[in-house]
Amino acid sequence: MTSQPSPCAADVREAAADIASIPDIKDEDSAAEAMNTPLDRYPAQPRLVRLPERRWSLHTPAPHDAQPSVWPLSTAALALTLWLSERGYCARGRCAAPGCDRYFIDTGRRASQCYGSTRCATRVSVVAPPRNRSH
Repeated sequence: MTSQPSPCAADVREAAADIASIPDIKDEDSAAEAMNTPLDRYPAQPRLVRLPERRWSLHTPAPHDAQPSVWPLSTAALALTLWLSERGYCARGRCAAPGCDRYFIDTGRRASQCYGSTRCATRVSVVAPPRNRSH
């Protein structure tokens, strides 16, 4: 007998899959539309919070009457939408290294980021064929 996942677990998997698909969307308008879906479904209730000896920062506390799955989903959706609205571009992606399924947030390098870590970038460059150095 196989146990069925709880409705809460199924909701989390579905929402996580929706959010996880956003980094694969290259067009910013389409990404914005995709980001609005989890924002509608899991609305965040952001608040400014000041932790000891820190600056004010935006936090999204879980509503008292919400399922535990709502907080991480609404926080993830809010973070992605804030990045797009503040930076004007979608600075997120999935690592391009073969076999790596990690995501990353591009934090402002001069060139677009393709890999989730320097380890992945190094691993890919080591197996890449050497460049033709003749002029």
